[in-house]
Amino acid sequence: MTAQKIKGEYIYYNCTEAKGKCPQKYHKEEDVAFKLGDAIKAITIDPEIVEWIIMALKESHHDEQEFHKSTIKDMQRELAKLEGRIKLIYEDKLDSKIDDELWQSLREKYSIEIELIKKRIDRCLNANIDCYEKGSKILSLAESA
Repeated sequence: MTAQKIKGEYIYYNCTEAKGKCPQKYHKEEDVAFKLGDAIKAITIDPEIVEWIIMALKESHHDEQEFHKSTIKDMQRELAKLEGRIKLIYEDKLDSKIDDELWQSLREKYSIEIELIKKRIDRCLNANIDCYEKGSKILSLAESA
């Protein structure tokens, strides 16, 4: 069915005839809403299923938080390692163990890697990890609807 606005304010629904000629005429919006309302009222969510879904969301939320924490720790370790390398190559430059060209090249390489890791850490820190709260709210709304 598709909706059509007639005379600027009245909405009627009619068959799109996607499967051939349809004998049905137009239906008033109020009639369609009334019939759909009855069908929607018949839909219920078993409280046990709601409880199971909330528990699953809570576990998933916990798992996601742990994943983010672990990922951030790994990236921070890598970041510290790269920053340590920059310090070491700087000391090597000061001690004339490496020339200025190699120092610049390595410093640039490590600096780029550091920036990429910092961006990944920011994305991880700002990741949307409130699926449990949103899912619970959606279930609550569905139950009250």
